[in-house]
Amino acid sequence: MTMASLARASGIQRTYLSQKMHGKSRWYLKDIEAVASALGTTIAFLTGETDEPDRLQGAVFVPANEYREFLAWRETSAHTAVNEERPAEAGRSALSRVALSQPVLGGSEAGEGLDSECARRDSNPQPSDP
Repeated sequence: MTMASLARASGIQRTYLSQKMHGKSRWYLKDIEAVASALGTTIAFLTGETDEPDRLQGAVFVPANEYREFLAWRETSAHTAVNEERPAEAGRSALSRVALSQPVLGGSEAGEGLDSECARRDSNPQPSDP
């Protein structure tokens, strides 16, 4: 790949990219991300954190801007869950969604086998914690 084609693919001006490549200008993370994306590799490979190309085979490459959006969403979601007025209810709601997505015990139809499981549990009560 030529300097000009790398510059076009990464969106960095050719002269600016040349200065970076020759150590005359500082590399910034956004520039490294752009070059890694243009080359179809990772920042870790470009910076020498890993020199095993095999580790890159089968990897899923996500554009840096999409990854940053995901991180921002995850941070916002975690922050929202922690600051809810009733976090316990939010947890129960999440658990109920998981429970509803699981197959019903002992039956193949929705609800089949549930009554017998509840009856079994009610007839063998577990000691409660003090």
